[in-house]
Amino acid sequence: MFSRILKRVTYVNVAMTLVLVFAMSGGAFAAGKYLITSTKQIKPSVLKQLTGKAGPAGKNGTNGANGANGAPGEKGAPGANGTNGANGANGSSVGSTALASKNANCPEGGSEFTAAENKKSYACNGSPWTAGGTLPAKKTETGTWGFSAHAEGDQLEHFDFPIPLKEPLEAENTHLILPNGKEEKGNHVEAEQTACPGTVEEPKAEPGNFCAYIQATVGEGVFGSFGFRYRSGIIGVFEVTKSEAGFGYAAFGSWAVTAPEETS
Repeated sequence: MFSRILKRVTYVNVAMTLVLVFAMSGGAFAAGKYLITSTKQIKPSVLKQLTGKAGPAGKNGTNGANGANGAPGEKGAPGANGTNGANGANGSSVGSTALASKNANCPEGGSEFTAAENKKSYACNGSPWTAGGTLPAKKTETGTWGFSAHAEGDQLEHFDFPIPLKEPLEAENTHLILPNGKEEKGNHVEAEQTACPGTVEEPKAEPGNFCAYIQATVGEGVFGSFGFRYRSGIIGVFEVTKSEAGFGYAAFGSWAVTAPEETS
């Protein structure tokens, strides 16, 4: 039994017992200066042994319910007024000016309109937008042509201009262009040319010129001339020298005419 008691005796137990004894007999010990009123009176190494170890952390508790939303705060005071913006520039009204005839933008006269940022537009008299007008200078109109013949001899083909020219073209300004881009001069004579820079798919003509582009022919023919020239069109003469059995002779393609430059 005594050995079991000894097993329970430790330094901590003895120290705690002494503290208890001192507390219970405070008056007597005070007289002998052994009263302990603060942990500072205990030797730090002894006090450290008297402190128990921290226990394990407890489990996290369950989250509480969210609290109710708080009442809205008071309305803030109005902010200060911003500074006034700068005044914008005055707008400009559309102005118009009458144009005299033979003007670069309106050959037959009209009106010039000026809007904001000095942007200009034009309303021209006559051609090509009203009846009775003529093709403006250096403007181009295009079309297609074709004919067929069942006998040899001269054949006529009409090239009608939807917008007439001011004056008929001269003979030297009419051209028949072969698929290779060269000009047919008659009797199958070919010559280089610069008056017709386009193609049968995109016919073009230099100012003051008429260009007929050949896309294909059936049989043999010789171009005669554009002998009949009018403000509203041209008539070409094709001489058929040999027709193809069952097909005769045929030719077709496109054309372009460009009005000459204005002369003062």
